[in-house]
Amino acid sequence: MGGAGDMNTIFYGTNSPTLTNTCYAFTPPLHCYASSPPPGCVPLSTIIESFEGSVENDRIYLRWKSSEERGIKYYHLERSGDLQKWEPLGSLAALGQPSHYELKDENLPPGYASLYYRLRVEDEKGGELMYGPIEVVLSASRAALPQSSIVRVGESLRLRLNTGEEIRVILYDAQGRRSFEGYYNGPGEAEIPAVFFSKGFNLLLIQVIGGEIAAYRVLGL
Repeated sequence: MGGAGDMNTIFYGTNSPTLTNTCYAFTPPLHCYASSPPPGCVPLSTIIESFEGSVENDRIYLRWKSSEERGIKYYHLERSGDLQKWEPLGSLAALGQPSHYELKDENLPPGYASLYYRLRVEDEKGGELMYGPIEVVLSASRAALPQSSIVRVGESLRLRLNTGEEIRVILYDAQGRRSFEGYYNGPGEAEIPAVFFSKGFNLLLIQVIGGEIAAYRVLGL
């Protein structure tokens, strides 16, 4: 996945605190990251008004609503369990006007506390915009939870350990390199020192040994 420096991908949504309200897209495709967009730059929020998922009868229903579909051709839905590997789930043709859409995920992979979904929006000229990811929680109880989604220079990330089971924590920096691995036993608290985080989105994987995996994006500033 790209970040603020990747001009081929735009992240826009609940997991992108620094980019929300500052991401724009051109048609024809040209992406920018600017609080004051140039002429012709259309905010992404005018394309996707809402995007959410819910668990219903052992299935996950993904629903989204468009507020504008000028030049939009297809919506492609993708799924990930670790925010690294993404797989296609299905595609829907754009209806050409503000509309509601729905796709369901019936084959849920085992071993994940949450699953993540994103929309890849394809326009008529071959350009793409990315919306999401959103998280759909499968397990109500979490073995461990990060206390923040942002780490600033000099700050550690605190983890709340909710179980007495052994927990494995792995951190990947913004370049995809494994920067930290540790094992903890709770309940209680633990810390990941700031030195292991890089600027940009870091990936935090938390796994109960022999059990579920949960993935989190942590923004390093």
